[in-house]
Amino acid sequence: FTLYPDQEEFNRDNTLNELEEYFQYKVELRNSEFQVGRNFITDERSITPSGGMAEKWYLFRIPVADYQLKVGAIPDFKSIRFIRMYLHGFEDSVILRFAKLELIRNTWRRFNYELDTTGTYAPIPANTATTFNQLAVNVEENSGRTPVQYKTPPGVVRQQQLSNNNVNLLLNEQSLSMQVCNLAQFESRGVFKTMNLDLRQYGKVELYVHAESVNSSGDVKDNELYTIIRLGADLINNFYEVKIPLKMTAWGASDAASIWPAENEMALAITRLTQLKVQRNNSGNVGTFFRQTDSDGKEYGILGNPNLGEVRIFFLGVENRRATPACTEVWFN
Repeated sequence: FTLYPDQEEFNRDNTLNELEEYFQYKVELRNSEFQVGRNFITDERSITPSGGMAEKWYLFRIPVADYQLKVGAIPDFKSIRFIRMYLHGFEDSVILRFAKLELIRNTWRRFNYELDTTGTYAPIPANTATTFNQLAVNVEENSGRTPVQYKTPPGVVRQQQLSNNNVNLLLNEQSLSMQVCNLAQFESRGVFKTMNLDLRQYGKVELYVHAESVNSSGDVKDNELYTIIRLGADLINNFYEVKIPLKMTAWGASDAASIWPAENEMALAITRLTQLKVQRNNSGNVGTFFRQTDSDGKEYGILGNPNLGEVRIFFLGVENRRATPACTEVWFN
């Protein structure tokens, strides 16, 4: 809210500044582009006001780093002072309703290197056909999501907060989401988070995982995708690794047990990692990647000398094992 009328003189320095330096993002408003998974659209919701006609609202999430065009010599995003929005290409009058604009911070950063066990950082090629996006899905915004609605994992209870009038309010519950398309065989994409964590004081690490096809229900079959978890001092030379074959959720699933299959759950005992390290050391292959596969298909590996008392980085990702490229969305909770 402002007492001043809308104008171009936002900084009120009474000077005409003709310098153009900005990042540009483009959103298509054609009807054919209004599909979840395309055009930065992550969700849509149909609402019928009392006595009114049904209407649709679309949720756009535009990654700041994925700009379409850079104009001028603007170096980075450290000093963004204004946002300009405009529309063009219309042949007739149109009414658009813009609900709100928010900036969302994510503590998970995209890992822009090949994920392997060679001990080197090989950048992902710039001309890769794989698309990758990270976002959040939650109860408040995505409970009516299609093709699979968001529900809290089985056994997870939403936290309560006492309001000023002594009413218990349920806090929002959400998960990390990764949207990956055209992921080639044996390639992976993921995100990481830096931390300083002592896992020795914990008994186990629990992780719920949901996976669904993007192109059509059943396009990606069970066990064709694997989720990857890495933790340690770094992601290349000193880390533990866990890979879990994923059971896919069919479109239209509505119960929490189907949305979050038990087969995808990871309840990793910390002692399992320490035992893996002892077995690796006893094998004599200390300098190479050591892997074990359990009867349920889960894979456990270790490289280097990771220390569970000083976990500095945590990685979550998805890997394609089938012969053809895959398009999927995976949730981590």
